[in-house]
Amino acid sequence: MKRILAFSILMVFLFSVAAVATETRVTTMGEVNEVVKDNANIWLYPQTIAMYPNMFIGEFDGDDFGRLGGNWAFGDYTFGAYFEDNSGYEMDGIGWAGDFDDDFDDWYHHRGGRDIDHRIDLFWGMNFSDMPWGLRVSGWKEGESFAGDEASDYDMHNTYRRFEFSLGTTFMDGKLDAAFAMGFNSWTEEATFEDSAEDLNTFEASESDGSTDFDLRLRYWYETDEQWTLIPHGSFSNSKHAVINNEWFDDGTDIEMYPEFSFEDKSTVIVLGMGSNFQVNEDVMTVTDFGFEFWTNDYTETEVFDFNDPDFEYTETSIFEGKTNMIPYFKIGLDADVLKWLDLRCGAFTRWGSETDTGTFETVYVDPDVDDESYGGEYKEQGSETNLYLGVGLHWGDLELDTELNTEFMGNGPYFVSGENDELFHRVSLKYNF
Repeated sequence: MKRILAFSILMVFLFSVAAVATETRVTTMGEVNEVVKDNANIWLYPQTIAMYPNMFIGEFDGDDFGRLGGNWAFGDYTFGAYFEDNSGYEMDGIGWAGDFDDDFDDWYHHRGGRDIDHRIDLFWGMNFSDMPWGLRVSGWKEGESFAGDEASDYDMHNTYRRFEFSLGTTFMDGKLDAAFAMGFNSWTEEATFEDSAEDLNTFEASESDGSTDFDLRLRYWYETDEQWTLIPHGSFSNSKHAVINNEWFDDGTDIEMYPEFSFEDKSTVIVLGMGSNFQVNEDVMTVTDFGFEFWTNDYTETEVFDFNDPDFEYTETSIFEGKTNMIPYFKIGLDADVLKWLDLRCGAFTRWGSETDTGTFETVYVDPDVDDESYGGEYKEQGSETNLYLGVGLHWGDLELDTELNTEFMGNGPYFVSGENDELFHRVSLKYNF
């Protein structure tokens, strides 16, 4: 009867959840995906997919996020395929605004960014020379095109793409995990239109000046005894996204294109940590992770005003440099089998950080008789951030349901008691082994 009651309550609230993060189990233990062996590891270390064959997985988060897919074993190979909802990739500094029934002069390039649709994630894993290897390939794509008729003064074609791959392997009898991931962005924002002389011109609203990112990570499993396992780990990530936004100038006889606005955004993240698993007994495990995070960011943007008019033309350049030291971060979590069908999990993740940002703003005039302008400043901030989690896991045979509880609901109660519209769960995960 208790099992039926618990299952009924879970089904009632299953589709009223409302937040998103990583996979439920490792999140509710304090965001410890790097230092706990779990099927969620495949997103960091794709070679671990061979450890989790023949399972179906769903991550549900109301209207905000969902992931559905599974892993299948075929002989010596393991394959995986996953689909996600509302998990687009934000590509900054590009994007048109306008209606296709407008003239081309009514369009403008708003540079607010595009959220590119996520298509699919594919995995492959195998053992080669007693070493597991794994590969993940992910794709994003969307776009639109408009082919005008004789009454229209333009054609337009926009395509946005992102491609990612991750390759991983494990050395030293399963102790050392390594993975490398890389992503590439590309896009086309192109229009063909008539100028005042009724000549056709092809105009690229924006173009890439380099838009890539990569991530390298390592972790080592050192078993000191039957209870303690230490996991030193580290990662290095780097990204660059540079965009040139063009504009045109129609002098009545010809069209001249010029780079009106351009920016370059570069960032680097380094993480060094020491995790641990302590198996208290066969039913209870504690997890800790302590380390340092270092973040740097460099952003430069340049904009040209009043092109082709020497009396008023000038260029503005803004340079921002940021450095954030998270010194240190702490993670602690518990995973306990309370009953044969019930698990209890809790965790905490806290950062103590400092941030320093500097900015420089310059205005350079074409007219030599006008003095250039320059000013800037420095901003510093210190603070901390803490996330607390509470989770419950339910399992019957090959079916497992992991949940992240909403602590506000636990304190306030349902709507008819508190008047607060809080959900019971932040997130629910389903896993079925077949």
